[in-house]
Amino acid sequence: MAAQKKMVKRFETLAPTTAAGAAKIILDGVKADRWRILVGEDVTRLDRQVRRNPEAGYDFDFATYAPFREGELGVAD
Repeated sequence: MAAQKKMVKRFETLAPTTAAGAAKIILDGVKADRWRILVGEDVTRLDRQVRRNPEAGYDFDFATYAPFREGELGVAD
């Protein structure tokens, strides 16, 4: 249970977009008839990387492919 609480706290710390903020981004995108709606800088970076190299999105070794900065996910190096 302590590990789960730690994960929740880490997510809350690393997720700068609130639920209300995400809902606004999504609803504004739907109202504007956008077909691609990205919520958050992490997803925007991930999307950019996948578009640059779509085949890498299927690689098992995601850590070397993912656009996350060192320590961003709170995982010990």
